[in-house]
Amino acid sequence: SYEITPLPGFEACFATKAGLMVVANSQRRQGLIQDSLEYGDDIRILLTPDQMTQFYRLLEQAKKSLDNLRNPK
Repeated sequence: SYEITPLPGFEACFATKAGLMVVANSQRRQGLIQDSLEYGDDIRILLTPDQMTQFYRLLEQAKKSLDNLRNPK
């Protein structure tokens, strides 16, 4: 979201140790924020906002499952 910065453009990236990157970038303030999953130099998958939300929810579910395995009740 553009609420996080007054800059006209930005790139935000999260990378795993294995090299998977989740990237959000924008060139102009009025333009769209483009989300993508990237791996190395060869693979780049553009995501719609709905797909990015789905991916985030999958990560949340995976984290909960891992936490439950580490700390069973």
